Order: sequence, then C-alpha cells, then structure tokens
Amino acid sequence: MLAKIYRNIKNNNLIPAVKRKYHMNLSKNSIYNTIILAGIPRSGTTWLAQTLNYDTRYRLIYEPFHKRVDYPSRVIKENQYIHETDETEKYVENLKYILGGQIRHKHTDYANSKLFYRKILVKIVRGNFLLKWIHNLFPENKIIYILRHPFSTALSQQKRKIRLNFDEILAQKQLMKEFLTEPLDNIRINDLNEFEKYILYWSINNFVVLEQFQKKKIYIIKYEDIFENHKEEIKNIFGYLNQNYSDKIFDVMKIPSFETNIHSTLNKTDPLNTWKEVLQKKQIEPAIKILEKFKLDKLYDLNL
Repeated sequence: MLAKIYRNIKNNNLIPAVKRKYHMNLSKNSIYNTIILAGIPRSGTTWLAQTLNYDTRYRLIYEPFHKRVDYPSRVIKENQYIHETDETEKYVENLKYILGGQIRHKHTDYANSKLFYRKILVKIVRGNFLLKWIHNLFPENKIIYILRHPFSTALSQQKRKIRLNFDEILAQKQLMKEFLTEPLDNIRINDLNEFEKYILYWSINNFVVLEQFQKKKIYIIKYEDIFENHKEEIKNIFGYLNQNYSDKIFDVMKIPSFETNIHSTLNKTDPLNTWKEVLQKKQIEPAIKILEKFKLDKLYDLNL
C-alpha cells in the first residue's frame, strides 16, 4: 500500500488516483440527477461525455455494464434485455446502485475527475437493451442516445477489434421474440464477413432502441449533426437537460476523446465521409441489404 502511494506521489498521480477511488456525493437525491448517455461502441459516446462534462460538473461513471466490471451485488449482465415492465427487485436494486453512485470500480471510474459531486453522468455502450426499462422506472432521468453512420462505426469497430456478442444476444428468447426474429430471418451470421458482422451488430442495437422509443421520450441525436452544427446541437442538448453552459465547451469539443488515437476520424480533413475513401461498392451492397432487413437503410446516405 505504501509503495503504491509512493509511486503515485513520484509520478504526480496522487490526486487523480484519489479522485478515481474516492468520491463524496453531496446530493440527497443524486439518483434523480443522473444522466444516461448511451450508444454502441465507437459511436461517439466518450467524446460526447467529455464534451458534456467540459467543466467537470459530473462524476463520470464509465460503462458499468461491461463484463469486466465485477462487484458482489451485480446481477445485470452485459447486453442483457429486461422488459420495460419488469420490476424484479434484484434488477431494480442493481440499477439504483449504479444510478445512485454507490458503484466503485477501477474501470467505471478511470476517467473520473470529480471528488465532490451532485450530479452523475453514466456512459453506456453495452446496456442499450435496458434503456426502455430504465426510462419506465425513472422517467425523470434524462437519457441521450447517440447514433453514428453505420459504415463509419463499423470501420472504427473493425479497426479497434471491438468484441461482438452475438451468442449472448441471440440466446435471449424474449429479446428475440419481441424484436429480432423477423429482421434476422435468413441472415446467417457465420456466412458474413467481418465488416458485415459489425453492420449487423450496429443494426441490432440501434433497431431495438429506435423501436422502443418510436415516440422519442429520450433525446436521440446523430454524431454527424453534432460535428457539423455543434453550436446549435449543444444548445439543444443542454436545453433538453435544462442546464446552462459556457463557450468553453466548444474548445473541449475539439479534443479527441481519451479512447481516440491519432488516426481517428476526428483528425481527418473530412471525418464524416472517410468511409467513402475506404469502402468499395461490392462491400457496401451486402451491408445495405442487412440494414434494409432492419428498415434502417433510410437513416443515412449510404451511397459512395
């Protein structure tokens, strides 16, 4: 223990280390002050989380449903689907443990810089099938869901070798029955190439969320809209959150997320159309067919 403290002092990391491990909640109703930011991996969730937290107003809880986050009271699994009306006590208590800020873990807190806090921002990328259930339990909590172009997302996931979870998704009978049986009909996952599998992963996750929130009730935004019209979109987001912000936020937006390397699309001349430089028509056509099965082919321009 003393050796670890010494190393932190030597490397000038003592304060960040303390902030990641110890937090003090100054709000009696923090569970209702918690904002949820969700999307699939490589869709811009980390970048947007850093942007929203430009002045460190939130304690950032990072991916609490990731499989590596283990704690004794955990019962909700990665990518688990829970029906919106389910009131199973163990699930509800697990959710409260997260939204209320009781959770402590080196993975969920590694990006945290808040020692004292009144508000929490939870970033989710492997718990999207829970969003409707969460919204029904806590309708006053704000939920932001971010979409990114399927081809840009798939290429980024492929480059980073993002883990796909088809087995655990397809094994959930209720999820399959309510949402996925029809669009997955005649799709043989083992026959798809790697890029097509990522397109399928994009389709499954976003289809379920968009089906559940056809009447909105949460804030759904496109990564591309934030990138192209950042002042207007930031104004809209903070209006939805009923919070104020300063122009300092636009300086933070220019900084790539801590998950982004120097080859990120954020550093490209035309980051929104980088996929057009990489993909060929023969790769795009089968990907579009997958999107058509989920009726998601009209969300974006898919033409070269």
